[in-house]
Amino acid sequence: MWDANDDATNFQRNFNIGEVEVANDVIYHKTEYRERRNHFAYFACSEPLAGFDTRREDFLGAYRGWDRPRAVERGESSNSIAHGWQPIGSHHVRVALAPNEARQIIFVLGYHENPPSEKFDPPDSQTINKRTVKPIIASTLTRKRERQI
Repeated sequence: MWDANDDATNFQRNFNIGEVEVANDVIYHKTEYRERRNHFAYFACSEPLAGFDTRREDFLGAYRGWDRPRAVERGESSNSIAHGWQPIGSHHVRVALAPNEARQIIFVLGYHENPPSEKFDPPDSQTINKRTVKPIIASTLTRKRERQI
């Protein structure tokens, strides 16, 4: 979401500054939000989550690649919160389908900015002010659901 080339090559930086919040089944990526940015990314889902991961190693497992993530093999997430260490966004959704049944699950990845004076809620905390993004997330998921019907 920021500088993909730098993120893919400057590993020392990513290991030290990655930061996320998880609230109401939404993952918020807020790296450098406290220090110098007024924008963040969010990752939401139309279904309730059975779990999530935001630490890459907890999702993949040590010395594993994207071809066989440990969380997928185990069938459960670790509910990990990244503080540095390669943040990711992984939603774990459980779905039971009857034979020939189809179901659509919607994932929304977005970007949002807050005015510098309204970055945190409460103002003296380190918690992202989500008041203006929550309605956007809700309406996006609702509109996409309505189009499916």
